[in-house]
Amino acid sequence: MGITPWVTKGSTLNSQALSVSNEQSSAKVHIVMRANASQKAQVFVRRFCSFLQLEPDMIEMICVDESESLELNKTFEDKNPLAIFSLGLNVNELQFNCPVFLNQSPDYLLKNPIEKKKLFTELNELNRLISIIDTAN
Repeated sequence: MGITPWVTKGSTLNSQALSVSNEQSSAKVHIVMRANASQKAQVFVRRFCSFLQLEPDMIEMICVDESESLELNKTFEDKNPLAIFSLGLNVNELQFNCPVFLNQSPDYLLKNPIEKKKLFTELNELNRLISIIDTAN
C-alpha cells in the first residue's frame, strides 16, 4: 500500500524509546496499541493507516504494555498530535489535549470482521478532522 508507519518496538516508556519517539514529534496522528499484538494485527494496522492518506512520517505507532497505558500522558507531554487513535487500550481516564479515538484491538477486529465498520467510521472522522485542520492552516 506504500505506507509503513514508524513503529516503536517494545515499551515506549523506557528512556531509549522515548528519545527515539521525540524525534518523531512532527507526527500528526499517534496510533497506540498493545505491544503483544500479533504479526497479522500489525500488518492490519499498517494497511488501515494507508486509509488516512498521510505521509509515513505523519503517523507514529506506539506499542505499550497494558500496565503502562495509564502512564501515556508522560509519553505525549512534549508532543502535540492532532489526534490519538487507541486500539484496544482504555485511555478514557487520561487527559489529552487532542481528540482521542477509541477502538477494539486489531486482533479482536481480525477475529470479528463485523466490528471493522466502527473502525472505518472513526477513520473517516479522523480524516475529516485532519482535512479541516489542514485547510485552516
